[in-house]
Amino acid sequence: MTEPMLEVEDLRVTFRTGPRGTPLDVVRGVSFRLEQGQRLGLVGESGCGKSTTILTLMGLLPPNAEVSGAIRLDGVDILQGGERSMRPHRWTDIAMVFQGAMNAFNPTRTIGAQIAETMRGRGRANRKAAHARARALLGMVGIPPDRADRYPHELSGGMRQRAALAMALANEPRVLLADEPTTALDVMIQAQILELLERLTAELGLALVLVTHDLPLVVETCDRVAMMYAGRLVEIGPAATLFTAAAHPYTRMLFAATPSLDLDRRVTSLTGAPPRPDQELVGCDFAPRCDRAETICHVMSPRTTRVTEQHVAACHFADTGETHRLVPGVVR
Repeated sequence: MTEPMLEVEDLRVTFRTGPRGTPLDVVRGVSFRLEQGQRLGLVGESGCGKSTTILTLMGLLPPNAEVSGAIRLDGVDILQGGERSMRPHRWTDIAMVFQGAMNAFNPTRTIGAQIAETMRGRGRANRKAAHARARALLGMVGIPPDRADRYPHELSGGMRQRAALAMALANEPRVLLADEPTTALDVMIQAQILELLERLTAELGLALVLVTHDLPLVVETCDRVAMMYAGRLVEIGPAATLFTAAAHPYTRMLFAATPSLDLDRRVTSLTGAPPRPDQELVGCDFAPRCDRAETICHVMSPRTTRVTEQHVAACHFADTGETHRLVPGVVR
């Protein structure tokens, strides 16, 4: 097996809170690989640890976070040296598009100046070259270059999101992390942003991690999907496989709760909520909400099982031959 561009192994994040430092385990043993040009969708309900995972890859967690595991870029673990080893790769090899572009920009500075600053701060260009490239980047993402002199509030929500993408691309990263990049945008603008992400990953050879709640979006945009629940990855596989033949009940039930305009099937709600980080868990994390849980599920944590060569799931019954199939087809 060839060495991946990015490999995350047994990543764990614990926050110490309160006067006694109560531990909250937010990310628990996350592992995945990312090849050049591959698009991975990171999916799960709110509070499952998706945003914390990608903020860890950027080294942007608060001081009360304790991190362990490995983040290997071209085989080199950039996590072990802390901020000293993470900083040279932040915004150069790994860049991020934040959720809510308005909050990602300084409202008192122009868009062009802020994009240029990311290059000057890394010594990639002098002032004149950085501003010229900022205008070129805006043109690449579909914004007229003269808008570089505008302030964030003078751009529409869709334009701000495109500008945030331009800023992430400024130093020619190889891995792009996108945290809910279409939040609060209308459907037409969402489609344009996603089309832009697909085109740029193909043209520039970027590897993409897309965090989203939108299952139809991830099936159409990503090559592979990682389902996250209670801080763990419970299933990883090709997007089409997870939709048509999910091996974990959580994946199957999330897809079943997603409305479809193309498929004639009943939408079934997923009851309950993910466990709190301070809640002590015994057995399978999803067992209290699972419609097929058995005694073993409540007393023993499942191991990750290989269903096929490209498909793994953390379920006691993932390899029993029992399928959790939906009606085949495209979600939308």
